[in-house]
Amino acid sequence: MNKNIENVFLSRLKTVVDEFETKKLAAQTAGITTMQLDRWLSGASNPPFKGLGALCERSDKTLDWLFSGKNISTQIIDIPRHSLKLSAGGGSPVDRVKFVDNIPFTCEFFQKKLPYTSITNLMIFDAAGDSMLPTINDGDLVMIDSSKNEIGDGLYAFTIDNMAHIKRLQQTIDGIIIKSDNHELYDNYELKFEDQNKIRIIGKVVWKGSLL
Repeated sequence: MNKNIENVFLSRLKTVVDEFETKKLAAQTAGITTMQLDRWLSGASNPPFKGLGALCERSDKTLDWLFSGKNISTQIIDIPRHSLKLSAGGGSPVDRVKFVDNIPFTCEFFQKKLPYTSITNLMIFDAAGDSMLPTINDGDLVMIDSSKNEIGDGLYAFTIDNMAHIKRLQQTIDGIIIKSDNHELYDNYELKFEDQNKIRIIGKVVWKGSLL
């Protein structure tokens, strides 16, 4: 997160916490310890949506105010969309990544679908290509959680040699197996152990959708 934006967010979070009689009560409301709350307030730890939602429910502030400074009754949260295209194919060159627009989501979406995700770690990109069919279509929007950069189950956005990809990754003792879902047209391939420093994990795919 941009440092200036982070400072504004932390200032608003402190305002919400200050509405509680004690910091201990605020921490209990968020379901954490006072030590964890201090880490949130200092910026040392990114608070998940569920905890922030609990704090706002007990105060006179909305989640939308917390993130944007606006009080909107429907509580819409904007997730930034960037110009980088994640290739579900042979790879897309990583040029200078620019902000494109914001994609709005309701707070209810995060409460139900991604309750333990920190909003500040989320970003949206366009998918391009057919190697991840039928899971991801050409032109789909994919939401990436940049805090999830350890390889496990699921789909990941990553770069290799300045080319951006979206694939399944499997860590082995010999390296990393890079998998496509469209097995008819694309084979899996392996990044050897000695070449693993070539890969940079952008984050894990936590949602995909389409614009009409």
